Amino acid sequence: MSLVTEIERPNSFVFRRAAIQRRSATTGLYDGVWRDISSLVRQWGAIENGVDDVRFNRITHSGINLTVDNDSGSFNHHSNASSLWFGFLNRYRTLVRIQAGYYDTNLTSELPTDPTLGVFVLDSEISIKSTTNDVYLRCASLKSIFDEVRARDILRLFTSTVWTASQIVEVVRDHSDGSGTNVFREFITSTSWTITATTNNYLLTTTVLEEKTTWALMETLAEAEGYVIMITRAGGIEFRPRTARQASSQFSFVGQTFSRPNIIQIDEYKEAWDKYYTYYRLKYLEADTSTSFVTAGTTTVLNASNVSWAYGSRVYEFENRLPQNTASAQAIVDNLFSLSTSVPVDLTQKCLFIPQLDVLDRIDVSYRSYDLANQSLWGVFVWGRDRWAQEGVNFEFSTQAFFVISQKHDLNTFSTTFKLRQI
Repeated sequence: MSLVTEIERPNSFVFRRAAIQRRSATTGLYDGVWRDISSLVRQWGAIENGVDDVRFNRITHSGINLTVDNDSGSFNHHSNASSLWFGFLNRYRTLVRIQAGYYDTNLTSELPTDPTLGVFVLDSEISIKSTTNDVYLRCASLKSIFDEVRARDILRLFTSTVWTASQIVEVVRDHSDGSGTNVFREFITSTSWTITATTNNYLLTTTVLEEKTTWALMETLAEAEGYVIMITRAGGIEFRPRTARQASSQFSFVGQTFSRPNIIQIDEYKEAWDKYYTYYRLKYLEADTSTSFVTAGTTTVLNASNVSWAYGSRVYEFENRLPQNTASAQAIVDNLFSLSTSVPVDLTQKCLFIPQLDVLDRIDVSYRSYDLANQSLWGVFVWGRDRWAQEGVNFEFSTQAFFVISQKHDLNTFSTTFKLRQI
């Protein structure tokens, strides 16, 4: 059986799992063993990730909150013999992996092959409710591990005068604690990083970096390159262009008036004017003078072909002190403006549980909002009371190409909400 077949079944067999990975009390390193805690989970949460939701080019990668059963003391302090952490390092920074998917009809195989929806870090105090023995596990995105390390503390960044953005991300990936142990590879293995090469050069100094976190540094670089820095559902890192990652569709979404629909409803279809900019203004020097800025874009001219007149003057202002000179800064805004070729068109839809897709995956949509043509209304119309609906559609898609810009998996209802961008 294929995953698509199982999704389309009227009665599907689904599963969800939670597992933890602890740290050795001797070495402080993760032991590499995932311990299943699914039977202890009383309430599952939701997982959300995407780009552009809060701010243009910014990633959304939520944590997850689980409510678990502590009747047996499994989540007690690590000094307690009943605790799952007894004999291990403390509970803080425990890795938490969430998996979910479908069984085949024989309940012998799992789909997709890798059902991981996210890897997280337990990063807050564990509170236990005395009345119910419920424990709330608040698990943060993996980006939190980069938020805890200042970019200026990665000393290798200062061994060269200039770096390209992709080279800087590679240095972050390989950051060690000075004794030969890689810091971030404890959470994300080196093979789980996908870094697309870039060519613009950036000048790094402690003054320029100030107190930027490592994640803020990578976000700044992604913004400058027209890239995204994102965490994949399998717990990897991608630094890549913000376009669809494939040339062909990875999944077909099907709605009403088509056979075997997997779309529950379409919530919104719109031109995303708030994500379209006609002018880019970059401050690349500290001083507040006119020479500290470079710009690219169009000015308003009253004619039909002028985008500033058609869509309004939409200015994207940002600060980035990493460009090594004026020419480098100008290349950044010129590149960003070249990516603003048209107003993005976004579609938001609620679907059956679709676990296998990742942000920026290319997909296609077939959906007809409403149509009475060629349908019999005999027996459904009451004379003198009912009114004929008007034939036609609000919108109609037939294998229309989109790519995923955000998705939210609700593990309590086994549904997924997608935001898609039209290609």
